[in-house]
Amino acid sequence: MSIQQQFTPETDPEQLHPFRVEGKIAIQALLRDLITRRALIALYAAGNLQEFVVSQVLAYDDRHLDLDFVTDSARRASILHAPRVIVIGSLDTIKVQFDVTDLAAVDTPKGPVLRCPLPVRLFRLQRRDAFRVRPLVSDPIYCHVRTGLDREQAFRVLDFSALGVAFALPKGLALPKPRDLLRHSRLEFSGSKRVIPCDLLVRNVADGATGQDASRRIGCEFHHLPPEAAREVQIAVMEVEKKARAARG
Repeated sequence: MSIQQQFTPETDPEQLHPFRVEGKIAIQALLRDLITRRALIALYAAGNLQEFVVSQVLAYDDRHLDLDFVTDSARRASILHAPRVIVIGSLDTIKVQFDVTDLAAVDTPKGPVLRCPLPVRLFRLQRRDAFRVRPLVSDPIYCHVRTGLDREQAFRVLDFSALGVAFALPKGLALPKPRDLLRHSRLEFSGSKRVIPCDLLVRNVADGATGQDASRRIGCEFHHLPPEAAREVQIAVMEVEKKARAARG
């Protein structure tokens, strides 16, 4: 499985079959995990895998499933008119995928929800590498790291995922060590106002980073990322993934 498919549907039945989960108790356990962890999900109309709606699992009972459904009118119509919608979620190193049908928009006191019958099966796919995505060269992302009491430097992001980020360290700069904690760092996205504050725990320092001015790849894990920041990271992963697919044609 490609590491760039964190929120992209798997469409090959033979690839999916070994990962199927059936039975109401097992299905509800995975749905409960998605709710408890406030995991983001992506909704795809089965006939159009180029567009998705960001959502969350809100609630379920023995018959129905409710999904958050705040989006623009065009995507709302696309999802509601689709005979089948593919749902993709992420739980740490696990990718969860399932289909839903017979969807209806329902207004509730807490806002609009997408209601559908409980799925009869899910697919639980183990992820090997947290599905890192690489920003396009034409649309870079920078990781700002403090290098002194009142100083910081910006380093180009090589790849990132919902779990961490790797950046290129130019030659001549002091190397961090594994287990170093880079407090008060942040990710900044070119052409966007999005800024994601984060603390980074250094996991590895490797030779051969991509880039003419880089001699090291610094791999970091997000350290105690707040829920809102984690949500922003997951949205950013999906958006970068979408841009990469568009660039590949």
